[in-house]
Amino acid sequence: MWCRWILAVAILLSTSVLAQPLQYAIWQPSEQPLTASQLTALDLYFSEQLQQPVQRVPISSGQQIVDKMVAGELDFGWVNLITSYQLRRALPEVEHTAQGYDDQFYRFYIVARTATGLKPQQWFDGRQLAPFRIALGPKNSSSSNVLPQYYLEQLYQQKVSDMFRSIRYFRSQQQILAELKSGQVDVGAVSYQVYQQAVRDGSVDPSDIRIIWTSPMFPNNYWMTQPAGSYSTALQQALAQLHLQPQLQGIEPRGFVSVDAGTVANIDNTLAAAGVKGR
Repeated sequence: MWCRWILAVAILLSTSVLAQPLQYAIWQPSEQPLTASQLTALDLYFSEQLQQPVQRVPISSGQQIVDKMVAGELDFGWVNLITSYQLRRALPEVEHTAQGYDDQFYRFYIVARTATGLKPQQWFDGRQLAPFRIALGPKNSSSSNVLPQYYLEQLYQQKVSDMFRSIRYFRSQQQILAELKSGQVDVGAVSYQVYQQAVRDGSVDPSDIRIIWTSPMFPNNYWMTQPAGSYSTALQQALAQLHLQPQLQGIEPRGFVSVDAGTVANIDNTLAAAGVKGR
Protein backbone atom coordinates (compact mmCIF):
# COMPACT_ATOMS: atom_id res chain seq x y z
CA MET A 1 0.00 0.00 0.00
CA TRP A 2 2.75 2.45 0.98
CA CYS A 3 4.45 1.81 -2.35
CA ARG A 4 1.48 3.36 -4.14
CA TRP A 5 1.67 6.56 -2.09
CA ILE A 6 5.45 6.75 -2.52
CA LEU A 7 4.85 6.41 -6.27
CA ALA A 8 2.34 9.27 -6.14
CA VAL A 9 4.87 11.51 -4.38
CA ALA A 10 7.49 10.52 -6.98
CA ILE A 11 5.10 11.54 -9.76
CA LEU A 12 4.62 14.90 -8.09
CA LEU A 13 8.37 15.50 -7.75
CA SER A 14 9.47 14.17 -11.13
CA THR A 15 6.88 16.00 -13.19
CA SER A 16 6.64 19.27 -11.30
CA VAL A 17 9.31 20.88 -13.43
CA LEU A 18 7.69 19.65 -16.64
CA ALA A 19 4.03 20.46 -16.16
CA GLN A 20 1.89 22.92 -14.32
CA PRO A 21 -0.10 21.09 -11.64
CA LEU A 22 -3.82 20.62 -12.03
CA GLN A 23 -5.58 22.91 -9.57
CA TYR A 24 -8.68 21.82 -7.70
CA ALA A 25 -10.76 22.96 -4.75
CA ILE A 26 -13.39 21.61 -2.40
CA TRP A 27 -16.14 23.71 -0.87
CA GLN A 28 -16.57 21.78 2.34
CA PRO A 29 -19.78 21.84 4.36
CA SER A 30 -19.24 22.90 7.95
CA GLU A 31 -21.41 19.94 8.99
CA GLN A 32 -19.20 17.21 7.56
CA PRO A 33 -15.73 18.55 6.69
CA LEU A 34 -13.01 16.24 5.47
CA THR A 35 -10.14 15.65 7.87
CA ALA A 36 -6.61 16.87 7.16
CA SER A 37 -5.46 13.28 6.62
CA GLN A 38 -8.29 12.65 4.14
CA LEU A 39 -7.40 15.78 2.20
CA THR A 40 -3.72 14.83 2.03
CA ALA A 41 -4.59 11.31 0.92
CA LEU A 42 -6.93 12.74 -1.72
CA ASP A 43 -4.17 14.98 -3.12
CA LEU A 44 -1.83 12.02 -3.45
CA TYR A 45 -4.52 9.77 -4.91
CA PHE A 46 -5.39 12.27 -7.63
CA SER A 47 -1.72 12.78 -8.51
CA GLU A 48 -1.24 9.04 -8.82
CA GLN A 49 -4.40 8.38 -10.82
CA LEU A 50 -4.08 11.37 -13.16
CA GLN A 51 -0.34 10.79 -13.64
CA GLN A 52 0.51 14.45 -13.13
CA PRO A 53 0.90 16.91 -10.25
CA VAL A 54 -2.36 17.93 -8.59
CA GLN A 55 -2.61 20.83 -6.16
CA ARG A 56 -5.53 21.63 -3.89
CA VAL A 57 -6.30 25.34 -3.63
CA PRO A 58 -7.64 26.64 -0.29
CA ILE A 59 -10.89 28.55 -0.71
CA SER A 60 -13.23 30.28 1.72
CA SER A 61 -16.52 30.25 -0.20
CA GLY A 62 -18.38 28.57 -3.02
CA GLN A 63 -18.30 31.86 -4.89
CA GLN A 64 -14.51 31.69 -4.94
CA ILE A 65 -14.68 28.37 -6.77
CA VAL A 66 -17.07 29.85 -9.33
CA ASP A 67 -14.83 32.88 -9.90
CA LYS A 68 -11.66 30.78 -10.19
CA MET A 69 -13.26 28.25 -12.54
CA VAL A 70 -14.54 31.04 -14.80
CA ALA A 71 -11.10 32.68 -14.79
CA GLY A 72 -9.46 29.36 -15.68
CA GLU A 73 -7.55 29.25 -12.39
CA LEU A 74 -9.12 25.94 -11.32
CA ASP A 75 -9.35 22.73 -13.31
CA PHE A 76 -11.95 20.94 -11.21
CA GLY A 77 -13.80 21.16 -7.92
CA TRP A 78 -16.28 19.51 -5.58
CA VAL A 79 -19.15 21.87 -4.89
CA ASN A 80 -22.55 21.94 -3.23
CA LEU A 81 -25.84 22.32 -5.08
CA ILE A 82 -26.11 26.12 -4.94
CA THR A 83 -22.50 26.61 -6.08
CA SER A 84 -23.00 24.10 -8.91
CA TYR A 85 -26.04 26.06 -10.10
CA GLN A 86 -24.10 29.33 -10.07
CA LEU A 87 -21.21 27.66 -11.90
CA ARG A 88 -23.52 26.31 -14.62
CA ARG A 89 -24.90 29.81 -15.12
CA ALA A 90 -21.46 31.40 -15.27
CA LEU A 91 -19.75 28.67 -17.32
CA PRO A 92 -22.42 26.80 -19.34
CA GLU A 93 -19.91 24.36 -20.87
CA VAL A 94 -18.75 23.11 -17.46
CA GLU A 95 -18.76 19.32 -17.16
CA HIS A 96 -20.37 17.25 -14.40
CA THR A 97 -17.81 14.53 -13.74
CA ALA A 98 -19.37 12.64 -10.84
CA GLN A 99 -21.72 12.73 -7.90
CA GLY A 100 -21.89 10.77 -4.66
CA TYR A 101 -24.28 7.82 -4.85
CA ASP A 102 -26.31 9.04 -1.87
CA ASP A 103 -26.27 12.61 -3.17
CA GLN A 104 -28.64 11.51 -5.94
CA PHE A 105 -31.33 11.11 -3.27
CA TYR A 106 -30.73 14.03 -0.94
CA ARG A 107 -33.51 15.43 1.23
CA PHE A 108 -34.09 17.63 4.22
CA TYR A 109 -36.33 17.44 7.26
CA ILE A 110 -38.50 20.02 8.92
CA VAL A 111 -38.08 19.13 12.58
CA ALA A 112 -39.85 20.47 15.64
CA ARG A 113 -39.66 20.30 19.39
CA THR A 114 -42.18 17.72 20.57
CA ALA A 115 -43.42 20.32 23.07
CA THR A 116 -44.93 22.30 20.17
CA GLY A 117 -47.50 19.58 19.62
CA LEU A 118 -46.71 19.50 15.90
CA LYS A 119 -46.94 15.95 14.56
CA PRO A 120 -45.57 14.32 11.39
CA GLN A 121 -47.77 14.96 8.37
CA GLN A 122 -47.65 16.10 4.77
CA TRP A 123 -49.79 19.18 5.22
CA PHE A 124 -50.27 21.73 7.99
CA ASP A 125 -52.94 24.34 8.42
CA GLY A 126 -50.91 27.53 8.19
CA ARG A 127 -52.45 28.70 11.45
CA GLN A 128 -50.73 25.81 13.22
CA LEU A 129 -47.32 27.32 12.43
CA ALA A 130 -48.03 30.95 13.30
CA PRO A 131 -47.12 30.73 17.03
CA PHE A 132 -43.71 29.24 16.42
CA ARG A 133 -40.13 30.37 15.75
CA ILE A 134 -38.29 28.71 12.85
CA ALA A 135 -34.52 28.29 12.45
CA LEU A 136 -32.87 28.24 9.01
CA GLY A 137 -29.27 27.82 7.87
CA PRO A 138 -27.00 30.08 5.79
CA LYS A 139 -28.27 31.46 2.50
CA ASN A 140 -26.08 29.15 0.37
CA SER A 141 -27.44 25.99 2.02
CA SER A 142 -29.89 24.11 -0.18
CA SER A 143 -31.07 21.79 2.62
CA SER A 144 -31.43 24.22 5.50
CA ASN A 145 -32.42 27.46 3.78
CA VAL A 146 -33.13 27.74 0.05
CA LEU A 147 -35.25 24.63 -0.56
CA PRO A 148 -37.02 24.63 2.82
CA GLN A 149 -38.21 28.17 2.20
CA TYR A 150 -39.20 27.30 -1.37
CA TYR A 151 -41.22 24.21 -0.48
CA LEU A 152 -42.91 25.84 2.50
CA GLU A 153 -43.92 28.81 0.36
CA GLN A 154 -45.22 26.48 -2.35
CA LEU A 155 -47.29 24.58 0.19
CA TYR A 156 -48.82 27.61 1.88
CA GLN A 157 -48.68 30.23 -0.86
CA GLN A 158 -47.21 32.80 1.49
CA LYS A 159 -43.79 33.94 2.63
CA VAL A 160 -42.09 32.01 5.40
CA SER A 161 -41.84 35.28 7.31
CA ASP A 162 -45.65 35.40 7.32
CA MET A 163 -46.07 31.76 8.41
CA PHE A 164 -44.01 31.88 11.60
CA ARG A 165 -43.74 34.22 14.54
CA SER A 166 -40.06 34.81 13.72
CA ILE A 167 -37.14 33.47 11.68
CA ARG A 168 -33.61 33.03 12.99
CA TYR A 169 -30.62 32.22 10.78
CA PHE A 170 -27.61 30.17 11.84
CA ARG A 171 -24.22 29.40 10.32
CA SER A 172 -24.50 25.64 10.72
CA GLN A 173 -27.15 22.97 11.01
CA GLN A 174 -25.65 21.76 14.28
CA GLN A 175 -26.44 25.21 15.67
CA ILE A 176 -30.04 24.81 14.52
CA LEU A 177 -30.34 21.53 16.41
CA ALA A 178 -28.67 23.02 19.49
CA GLU A 179 -31.10 25.96 19.50
CA LEU A 180 -34.03 23.56 19.17
CA LYS A 181 -32.70 21.47 22.02
CA SER A 182 -32.36 24.54 24.26
CA GLY A 183 -35.84 25.78 23.38
CA GLN A 184 -34.65 29.01 21.75
CA VAL A 185 -36.53 28.06 18.56
CA ASP A 186 -39.42 25.69 17.92
CA VAL A 187 -39.01 24.46 14.33
CA GLY A 188 -35.96 24.03 12.10
CA ALA A 189 -34.77 22.82 8.70
CA VAL A 190 -31.81 20.41 8.52
CA SER A 191 -30.49 17.83 6.08
CA TYR A 192 -31.37 14.21 6.70
CA GLN A 193 -27.67 13.40 7.14
CA VAL A 194 -27.16 15.98 9.89
CA TYR A 195 -30.29 14.93 11.77
CA GLN A 196 -29.58 11.20 11.50
CA GLN A 197 -25.97 11.67 12.62
CA ALA A 198 -27.12 13.73 15.62
CA VAL A 199 -29.51 10.93 16.61
CA ARG A 200 -26.76 8.33 16.21
CA ASP A 201 -24.24 10.23 18.33
CA GLY A 202 -26.84 10.99 21.00
CA SER A 203 -26.82 14.78 20.69
CA VAL A 204 -30.49 14.73 19.62
CA ASP A 205 -33.25 12.64 21.15
CA PRO A 206 -35.90 11.99 18.44
CA SER A 207 -38.56 11.89 21.14
CA ASP A 208 -37.74 15.54 21.94
CA ILE A 209 -36.94 16.83 18.44
CA ARG A 210 -38.91 14.95 15.81
CA ILE A 211 -39.33 14.97 12.07
CA ILE A 212 -42.62 16.55 11.06
CA TRP A 213 -42.06 16.78 7.29
CA THR A 214 -39.69 15.20 4.76
CA SER A 215 -38.87 16.99 1.52
CA PRO A 216 -38.98 15.50 -1.97
CA MET A 217 -35.62 14.05 -2.98
CA PHE A 218 -33.20 16.25 -4.90
CA PRO A 219 -29.62 15.90 -6.24
CA ASN A 220 -26.79 17.51 -4.29
CA ASN A 221 -22.99 18.01 -4.53
CA TYR A 222 -21.04 17.56 -7.76
CA TRP A 223 -17.50 17.15 -8.99
CA MET A 224 -17.26 19.62 -11.88
CA THR A 225 -14.46 20.15 -14.41
CA GLN A 226 -13.42 22.68 -16.99
CA PRO A 227 -14.93 22.09 -20.45
CA ALA A 228 -13.09 19.46 -22.50
CA GLY A 229 -10.39 18.93 -19.89
CA SER A 230 -7.93 16.29 -21.10
CA TYR A 231 -7.93 14.77 -17.61
CA SER A 232 -11.73 14.47 -17.20
CA THR A 233 -12.02 10.79 -18.17
CA ALA A 234 -9.16 9.81 -15.86
CA LEU A 235 -10.71 11.90 -13.08
CA GLN A 236 -14.08 10.19 -13.54
CA GLN A 237 -12.42 6.79 -13.32
CA ALA A 238 -10.46 7.84 -10.25
CA LEU A 239 -13.61 9.04 -8.51
CA ALA A 240 -15.42 5.81 -9.37
CA GLN A 241 -12.70 3.85 -7.56
CA LEU A 242 -12.10 6.30 -4.72
CA HIS A 243 -14.31 4.56 -2.14
CA LEU A 244 -12.25 1.38 -2.56
CA GLN A 245 -9.10 3.08 -1.21
CA PRO A 246 -8.68 2.38 2.54
CA GLN A 247 -7.57 5.94 3.37
CA LEU A 248 -10.46 7.48 1.44
CA GLN A 249 -13.44 5.24 2.20
CA GLY A 250 -15.02 7.72 4.58
CA ILE A 251 -15.28 10.48 1.97
CA GLU A 252 -18.13 8.86 0.06
CA PRO A 253 -18.74 5.35 1.47
CA ARG A 254 -21.09 4.23 -1.32
CA GLY A 255 -18.95 5.68 -4.09
CA PHE A 256 -19.25 8.26 -6.85
CA VAL A 257 -21.41 7.73 -9.92
CA SER A 258 -22.05 9.51 -13.20
CA VAL A 259 -24.44 12.47 -13.25
CA ASP A 260 -27.87 12.34 -14.87
CA ALA A 261 -28.40 15.43 -17.03
CA GLY A 262 -32.17 15.26 -16.58
CA THR A 263 -32.01 15.60 -12.81
CA VAL A 264 -29.65 18.56 -13.19
CA ALA A 265 -32.13 20.30 -15.50
CA ASN A 266 -35.00 19.62 -13.09
CA ILE A 267 -33.23 20.94 -10.01
CA ASP A 268 -32.07 24.00 -11.96
CA ASN A 269 -35.71 24.78 -12.73
CA THR A 270 -36.52 24.46 -9.02
CA LEU A 271 -33.63 26.68 -7.96
CA ALA A 272 -34.58 29.30 -10.53
CA ALA A 273 -38.15 29.24 -9.22
CA ALA A 274 -36.75 29.58 -5.69
CA GLY A 275 -35.03 32.79 -6.75
CA VAL A 276 -31.43 31.61 -6.62
CA LYS A 277 -29.24 34.01 -8.56
CA GLY A 278 -26.41 33.13 -10.91
CA ARG A 279 -22.90 34.39 -10.38
